[in-house]
Amino acid sequence: MRIIRILVDKKDTERAKRLGDERYEICKAVNHRNDFVPYRDRWGALGEIAFGKHYGLPVNEDFSKSDGGYDFIINGWKIDVKTTPAENGRYLLLRKPAQYITDLYVAARWGTRPWRIELFGWATGLEMSNADDAPAHIAKHHPAYGIHANKLHAMDSFNELIRKEKHEPCKTYSQESLFGGAGQTARQSAGSEF
Repeated sequence: MRIIRILVDKKDTERAKRLGDERYEICKAVNHRNDFVPYRDRWGALGEIAFGKHYGLPVNEDFSKSDGGYDFIINGWKIDVKTTPAENGRYLLLRKPAQYITDLYVAARWGTRPWRIELFGWATGLEMSNADDAPAHIAKHHPAYGIHANKLHAMDSFNELIRKEKHEPCKTYSQESLFGGAGQTARQSAGSEF
């Protein structure tokens, strides 16, 4: 399973609008505007809502303090969902400089069919912090770490990984220690073709 497709409805989009607008106002009040792309916070909230729906997890609605750089915790893994508003988006992006580097990043986008969010890949914090694949038209105006979709791990390997208990900081993990087998990559372990 390369991509996970999650149906969202009008209630989800209205909730995302409310949460996104609240986040934006808090960021603006502390002079930290989220202007990477218009309505960024709304899209981010919608990606988190979809992820939460799929995995049966609540979305953080307490904006009184920083989220610590992650949106969810599953078996000790801190997970940050990054959503692009681009239909058929092809990049996992994290704005530079990153205040936090978390364990796992999940890439989400507006699906190719209406009312669908797609989780189209993931990367470790180490991979994200070393990423330099941001599109030039974005990096020119907003420096960002970026990984193209064809370099992301498939979502089936994400599902396999989060079933395991996390025992040490993600920065110490290599692909081999995450998925076993000397020299075996996450993509080979998952059986995905790239």
